[in-house]
Amino acid sequence: MSAVTWRELAAAEIRSSIRYVDANLTFGRIMLSYAWLYFLYRLAGYERIEERLQAAHEKNAARLLAAILRLRAVYIKLGQVLSVLGGILPAVFTDHLAGLQDAVPPHPYKDILRRWHDEFGRYPGEMGIELTHTPLASASLGQVHRAKDSEGRDLAVKIQYPGIERIVEMDLQVISRITRILDWAFPSMHYHRIKDQVVDVIRRELDYRSEAENLHALAANFAGDPDVIFPEIIPEYSSARVLCMSYMEGIKIGDRKALIAAGINPSEVAKKLSETFFKQLLKDRLFHADPHPGNFLVRPGPQLVFLDFGAVEPVREPLMRGMAKVFMGYISKNDELVIDGIETMGFKSLSGDREVFERAIKHYFDKILRLDPKDMARPQAGALRDFADPRQANVGIRELARAFEYPQGYFYIERSLFLLLGLCLNLDRHVDPLAAGAPYAMEFLFKGE
Repeated sequence: MSAVTWRELAAAEIRSSIRYVDANLTFGRIMLSYAWLYFLYRLAGYERIEERLQAAHEKNAARLLAAILRLRAVYIKLGQVLSVLGGILPAVFTDHLAGLQDAVPPHPYKDILRRWHDEFGRYPGEMGIELTHTPLASASLGQVHRAKDSEGRDLAVKIQYPGIERIVEMDLQVISRITRILDWAFPSMHYHRIKDQVVDVIRRELDYRSEAENLHALAANFAGDPDVIFPEIIPEYSSARVLCMSYMEGIKIGDRKALIAAGINPSEVAKKLSETFFKQLLKDRLFHADPHPGNFLVRPGPQLVFLDFGAVEPVREPLMRGMAKVFMGYISKNDELVIDGIETMGFKSLSGDREVFERAIKHYFDKILRLDPKDMARPQAGALRDFADPRQANVGIRELARAFEYPQGYFYIERSLFLLLGLCLNLDRHVDPLAAGAPYAMEFLFKGE
């Protein structure tokens, strides 16, 4: 091994160690600031520290966002998840983190070339691939570059950052340590649940062969729908760390002005998006679990182009049976059947307080199944926050967290629903996303599955 290679390895190890220390110091400062406020609260009461607490939220939210953008990798993925889940962090944090859904800084081009060489033993040019220097999109674990091969095919190549595997493992160690501290300080909030789900997603997203399988499975489920488009995998330029696909043209789904300029009705796009989501959820039982704006393009028709298949989830049988009971209970106005369905899905009372459990969980599903989009005709972050606000049912955040435990797999459904609502609000705030799913819900119910 050459001296240069040893120097590169040493430099990478030093950078990893610096990141590890940086992450621990950043989260340590945030937690210490709240520990100090808790001490003051015990001395003087909440009224005396309320202003200081709000100022601390603002400062720590900005501090957390800066650290996430600096550290990248797993922290960006964690920030994206937290930005769409209500009740986990104060509202100012979710407002700061909202930009992470579609704004991730790119890595240098030389890093991308190094990863390609590590995978194939040759550089792109030596394989007849012309790879653009500027990425089309950047994500937490890799980025996408446009390319052409020797046959003239237009390609999109998703490439993981070099050394990301080790970085991920170190990041997960830090996050696990922080989660243990948070669970000790706030045992009723059960932060480890979110951590476990994020870890599961990240570990699977590290293998692009799994993503290719996800793409094929979803594409097969929409094979009869000409208005739902999927890219084609190019296997000769793909591996566990590189995924090469046909390049897909289209307008970004979040660019409402561009859609209108192209003669595409945003309302029809919102309806099509909602229809595809509920088809996946209630009929195919396999769904795209990361429907944020960067993962869809739109063509005239409207045609919906799916991108990025790292997070694709099955819908488990207990969830399906429980959802059937919940829908039927709401249709027949049978509250007992609704609660029975919720428990069949796997929601469990943690406190043993049946009244709090039923009030909290019933309110939560009331908000989902009786959602009126006109009530959400406000800025997106505030609307989604109100949507999940348990205080409207006179149940505090801590009571809600103590009241029930999420069933396995529901995390993905909830997160996807929040992202779907955000997209539909941006396209047309008067479209009811749930109405588009009604035919699939009724088909599911009447089949008695």
